[in-house]
Amino acid sequence: MRLVEALQVTAAVFGAAASIFASAERGIVKRLRREGATTAKTAIDLPRLRPLARWHLARLVAQGAVVVGEQGRAHLDEAMYAPVRRKRRIVGASLAAITFAVVVVLYTIFG
Repeated sequence: MRLVEALQVTAAVFGAAASIFASAERGIVKRLRREGATTAKTAIDLPRLRPLARWHLARLVAQGAVVVGEQGRAHLDEAMYAPVRRKRRIVGASLAAITFAVVVVLYTIFG
């Protein structure tokens, strides 16, 4: 397998995994925005979520990006969500660069 092919396979696998992983969070944020749930007054009840989405919701709540009120209604705090998104982009780019470097090194060694 040539280096280009190894990189293509790696990119496809990691891209698919990242897409599945991120789609749960995007779905939560998209729903809150679509329904205008950006303040405590406009908070909504979230439907029953799948395990991965529940995990993402718990992380967003812990980071302050999603606020769940006393009645269990949730809303998105855009000011708190912006740094969360920025950090995720930086981490994603870093992981992509590290993965690229590892594939190149492994190919060079075992190639």
